[in-house]
Amino acid sequence: MCMSKRMVRGEVFISLRKVSFGWPLAATKVLDGVELELGRGFYGLVGENGAGKSTLLSVLAGELEVEGQVLCSGSVVRVPQESVA
Repeated sequence: MCMSKRMVRGEVFISLRKVSFGWPLAATKVLDGVELELGRGFYGLVGENGAGKSTLLSVLAGELEVEGQVLCSGSVVRVPQESVA
């Protein structure tokens, strides 16, 4: 679930405002000043390995503490990926 259950405006379901996150002991932030607004629906997230896709999904699901604001008007669920041997 989102870190803040405050309603966001209009048709926006999720809003990230100046969201930053870095792993402990990492030299750089994985997310730095991210601004994002999404309406209700289904979305895909594509990017290179190590680009921060899983981290962003963990932020949206409220699994990580971040700088900035994560607002939503409902629940966000992240299904962890499983390795296929």
